[in-house]
Amino acid sequence: MMMMRTASKVVVGAEDVAYEDDVLRNPYSLKHWLYYIEFKRSASVSAKFQLFERAVRRLPGSYKLWHKYLTERVRICRSRALDDPLQELTIHCFERAMVYMHKMPVIWRMYLEFMVAQKFI
Repeated sequence: MMMMRTASKVVVGAEDVAYEDDVLRNPYSLKHWLYYIEFKRSASVSAKFQLFERAVRRLPGSYKLWHKYLTERVRICRSRALDDPLQELTIHCFERAMVYMHKMPVIWRMYLEFMVAQKFI
């Protein structure tokens, strides 16, 4: 069984249905999003990022969610070339996180370390 939502291009396999059902019933529950993200840890990069994006859209004030997402993005970017579009998308992701996480020094430090490592500053 394969369900699709064309507007956001979310493809849900049969194994995802239980997790999708949980996050649709409880969209503001951090616990449900984290279980789903953990379940998808071996999924493709785009599938993981898409899931993280959905989660931070619902819970933009969650430090734990932003930290996991940014850590995953930074980990993926380490193996990419400096001119890879993913680098710029990661910077934009950090900037979006700063809107909600502006008082979190760990997020600021991650951002600055990423910028220095990627030779942007």
